[in-house]
Amino acid sequence: MSFRLFSRFTLLWFLHVGLAFGAAEQTPVLKKLLIADTEVKVAGLAGESGGDVRVFVQDVPLLAAPVFSAAMEPFMGKAITGELLNELANAIAQYARQNDRLIVKVFPPSQDIGAGVVRLAVVVGRYNELQFKGNRWFSSGLLQEKLGIKPGDEVRISTLEEAVKWANANPFRQVKVLVNDLASQPGKADLIIGVEERIPLRFTASYDDSGNEILGTRHYTGGVQFGNLWGKDHQGSYQFSTTDHQGVFQSHSFDYRVPLPWRHYLQVNGGYLKVKPVFGAGGAFTQKGENISASLRYTAALGGSSSPIEFFAGIDFKQGNNNLAYGPRTLFTTKTDVFQATTGISMVRRDQRGAWLFGANLNASPGNVNSRNT
Repeated sequence: MSFRLFSRFTLLWFLHVGLAFGAAEQTPVLKKLLIADTEVKVAGLAGESGGDVRVFVQDVPLLAAPVFSAAMEPFMGKAITGELLNELANAIAQYARQNDRLIVKVFPPSQDIGAGVVRLAVVVGRYNELQFKGNRWFSSGLLQEKLGIKPGDEVRISTLEEAVKWANANPFRQVKVLVNDLASQPGKADLIIGVEERIPLRFTASYDDSGNEILGTRHYTGGVQFGNLWGKDHQGSYQFSTTDHQGVFQSHSFDYRVPLPWRHYLQVNGGYLKVKPVFGAGGAFTQKGENISASLRYTAALGGSSSPIEFFAGIDFKQGNNNLAYGPRTLFTTKTDVFQATTGISMVRRDQRGAWLFGANLNASPGNVNSRNT
């Protein structure tokens, strides 16, 4: 998990709650549980609130489900003691954790339990503020937008996990978060975001001598990658390749990736390759070939933190020719276009041996789109 909680689940332990037993000499048993989101509200609830309902919840949506009422049933009919109230608080905290809430606070107002009615104020934790540490190349506003979390939001485990995963999709940064429960503000927590980053710009260069005499024996490649274009977290790259026969072989390629607000991707790729070798006795033949390619792809994550699944769909275009000339005369010329629709799904499964990638693709090329696509 990419985050940690500064303090444990926060709830009030009921060791000394100062409950008033009224005139009754015998310890009353629990007949009804009243819950609200503030001490003032729950203290103002009448004992008959909810009618015959034994668990009445006001303004705490997390606890309003019938399954919560069922979870409280085992406590009904038990003597109201400090131990019972501790058990109630623990049960509420456990229920909150099972339902994705990281922080919950439980408070008992001063009350008379003589009638067997217990009142509890339950506050579900919310973010007080977001604090960014260590970021220089990626603005705090951009990072908050990537996380999708703002002050006032409930502190949810799954939301935080997905937010960190999405923010860490950019290879030029790594985000870690810390939830700091505030003792001075019950039910509030600061989210501290630590950012490890590097300048979102990378240059690459490579060389090899695995070519041939016609196109060039030495290959040279240079590229540049951008990790935060326009300050919007867009990623782009460009690569150029040639040989020691620069006029014979040249290749250009680029890609541009846009992260969408709903956490999907739109990616554009393009490429251009030109070859013009001369061969034959006295260089009598010249072959000129050009290839153009372009693709547009949409990628959607379908969830799964341990085994992520992605769906993609896109369209591809390719154009190529292969012309042969003898001196000034063109002997053979062709140009073809290919249009293709593609869709697929992939899954990564991790275990103790490493990671396994599973995928399936479906491609369709209709034909007859234009005169060069038959």
